[in-house]
Amino acid sequence: MRKFFILLTILSFGAVSCINTVEIQVDEMEPLPVINAHLRTDQTEHIIYLTTSQLNRVDPFDNAHVSVSVNGGAQIQAEEIIQEEYYESSMYRFEASFKAGDRVTIHVSRPPYEAKASVVFPEAVDPFDVEWSSHTIDLSYGTEESYRFDIRFSDIKGDDSFYRLDLDVDTEVTSYDGNDPVTKHFVQTDRSIFDASSDPVINEGRSGDSGILSAVMPENRFCVFTDNLFKDSSCGVRVWIPAEVFKQAAYEVTSSKWTLNPVVLVKIFTLDLSYYRYLKALDNFEAFGYEMGLLVEPTTLPSNVSGGLGFVSAETCTVVPVQMPAVSTAPQYN
Repeated sequence: MRKFFILLTILSFGAVSCINTVEIQVDEMEPLPVINAHLRTDQTEHIIYLTTSQLNRVDPFDNAHVSVSVNGGAQIQAEEIIQEEYYESSMYRFEASFKAGDRVTIHVSRPPYEAKASVVFPEAVDPFDVEWSSHTIDLSYGTEESYRFDIRFSDIKGDDSFYRLDLDVDTEVTSYDGNDPVTKHFVQTDRSIFDASSDPVINEGRSGDSGILSAVMPENRFCVFTDNLFKDSSCGVRVWIPAEVFKQAAYEVTSSKWTLNPVVLVKIFTLDLSYYRYLKALDNFEAFGYEMGLLVEPTTLPSNVSGGLGFVSAETCTVVPVQMPAVSTAPQYN
């Protein structure tokens, strides 16, 4: 996994960034367990990824005892997922429902290793308003039909707050092959289905135009933002989804007659400062970590694992479903 190589990058840059030369004996580094998990209140099945950091690679951390406790209660045993092919990570699965305020502790042990991480789910935002409208966008190669989503929500009172925006498309697909219609769901969760590059709040004051700031600042791939630019304790953000996205489910249908009923799931996650910094650090590393080499400062990834490395996050989700117009015209196949 990349996280280990990021740590190696930080170590290798140490002698360059400091005034005094420091000799680092990387050949004497002891292997450490690496725990990575992304816990969310909108999911009940969760995956914990475990590896062992080595000098120039990471190895799976299998046959481990992995337990999860919520608010100090009974332990939930995570089950190792048997993988038919080789992967760098061992994966452990468990089921649980989380809510704001829950403290979750993951404990991993396999002699001689023992590590753990604790996180608290932050307060959720209140249900919010979403308005959508359809537009024809002029592009260099022609025009594109697109939907605009204006999202307004209230800031959480108190200290600085940190947020992440995500949009999924859940399409009910009904096909008519025979006398009885067949219905199934096609869910699109890829980050590329929506565009937030023109929103100044998500882009930290930038408008998304091609200027000097856009050239030197990394893309906000995870759509994380703070409340620094909020006005009157509220926020309005704007994102776009091309109309073609809502027709993608038709490619999963073999019938010549079908109906698509898409629902956009607008999700606002709250997260803590450490996870916000972690995601921003990932953006910096993706943008500069490989190409720029020694020309930039090393990227430091936070870790909240005791007795090891890695990061366990906790996000609290508020979701608003938005019903979109039904689609029943087949896309054109070339």
